[in-house]
Amino acid sequence: MGFWSPSDTGVGYQCDISENDFEKGIFYFEALCMASTLTWLTKEFSRKHRDCSKPVKVIIYCDNTNTVLVFNILKASEKYNKILVHTANLLIKFNIQLKVDHIPGEKNMVADLLLRENTTKLKSLLPTLSISRFTPPSL
Repeated sequence: MGFWSPSDTGVGYQCDISENDFEKGIFYFEALCMASTLTWLTKEFSRKHRDCSKPVKVIIYCDNTNTVLVFNILKASEKYNKILVHTANLLIKFNIQLKVDHIPGEKNMVADLLLRENTTKLKSLLPTLSISRFTPPSL
């Protein structure tokens, strides 16, 4: 899994998926990565002492149309409930108005290269990007 924020100081985040978890399917990990992105963002808000009394608009781009739909309506099959409840709790607690937009895969190169852990191509695309590891929320 991988995500990055172009407004951050040039940091991309990666997380390995255990082979034992592969049966959960790609959509599960797309959803978990979305929840991880929001978890990271809210930690940044806390670190910067953001005033949560005022709403903040957040847009996240994703190249998976199912993930875009699920996170815009916050509705999916039961096996994703924990991820969606976690997400909803963050949205409420931090007064976030979330919009998830589709981005074609070929325009989502940084996230794709983070996912594939292709450091060489990442460095040629964004030479100043540093890469950190992340642990998804335990859900």
